[in-house]
Amino acid sequence: MFTEACYGANILGKTSQSSLCLKFLDAGSRAVIGSTKISYGSITTPLIAADLLGRLFWEYLNQPLPVGEALRRAKLKLATDMHRRQGFLDGEDQKTLISFVLYGDPLHCPTYVTVRSGHKTIIRRMTRPEHLKTVCALGGPCTDSENLDQAYLKRVKAIVSQYLPGMADAQCRIHHQHHGCKGGDHLCPTHQLGIKSLEAEGGENLVITFSKHVRDGALQHPHFARLTLDPTGKVLKLAVSR
Repeated sequence: MFTEACYGANILGKTSQSSLCLKFLDAGSRAVIGSTKISYGSITTPLIAADLLGRLFWEYLNQPLPVGEALRRAKLKLATDMHRRQGFLDGEDQKTLISFVLYGDPLHCPTYVTVRSGHKTIIRRMTRPEHLKTVCALGGPCTDSENLDQAYLKRVKAIVSQYLPGMADAQCRIHHQHHGCKGGDHLCPTHQLGIKSLEAEGGENLVITFSKHVRDGALQHPHFARLTLDPTGKVLKLAVSR
């Protein structure tokens, strides 16, 4: 089973009675893949984040490959594709690669596919993968939405509201997307990997995050939308929580 649900694979302090992931395993599922944190996806093509990972996973699983190998290759392909599109891996890419985990038997192959005799389903490359660049949009000063051009902000909210109605009054946080990070008040792969700071041509991109808790009965569900805009205000990417 592959789920894109936010916290779908979070099992900390949970049992099969309080975790869908553990419930599926308890019911006999051979393997369950999901995210331990907030999961993001796209609202249109091209696919990004969890949507892209899920599609790639099923493609590899049907080759056929064992569940664990299919997930490993899907993550590598996602990293390669997004790096080619953007020139780096942003926060949504990094979170997808880190937060999606597999519980169960990584060597399990679906019964509807037949593995050819002598066919190697698990391989390892002999050379190191290409060095990937990452960017960070955490830490540092947070731009107040009141200091942003209000016509600009209104346009951004209108874009989000098309896909997530009710987010017009959501909390808004604005950060600059930067290459290289000193960490300090947070942990991120850019800092941990020692990615060198680079001067962005024409200025840094902005990452605007909208967040809101939506009530569903007795529960409060957090909803997120993250927009990446270039220095001219063009929307480069829109990711929404699942």
